[in-house]
Amino acid sequence: MTSTLAPGPATRRPPTTAARFGFAVSIVVNLVLLWAAYQLLDWGWPGFLTADFERLLPLVTASLVVSIAANVAYLLWDRRWVRPLGDLVIAAVGVVVTVRFLDVFPFDFAGYATDWSWLARTVLAVGLVGAAISVIVNGVKLLTDG
Repeated sequence: MTSTLAPGPATRRPPTTAARFGFAVSIVVNLVLLWAAYQLLDWGWPGFLTADFERLLPLVTASLVVSIAANVAYLLWDRRWVRPLGDLVIAAVGVVVTVRFLDVFPFDFAGYATDWSWLARTVLAVGLVGAAISVIVNGVKLLTDG
């Protein structure tokens, strides 16, 4: 009788070509978003974005740079702990950025028929909860499987 061992926690498949392509695309998209973030106020778009957004640019920059660095790490290092660590750091920075967005709230919907502030705050709050859950999940992954 032949026994087949199922891959356990010690077995790790290297990222597929598709996954590597996804990491590369993410890097490019984040670079474009980083550039665009510094253009938004000059463009005057979207119209509901206020000058207070400039106060958030350092945090937005940090968030995008962390995401770029994590995706570079995913491309270069095939270690089991790299992905949960990167995802944990991205989510932790996301928590900080979202809390600051809620605090500064650089949106003004006064020129619209409906005040969409409640929706913007709700979306930010849901994002905050999701990022906090991601910190916990990736922390557990890092400690148990990393």
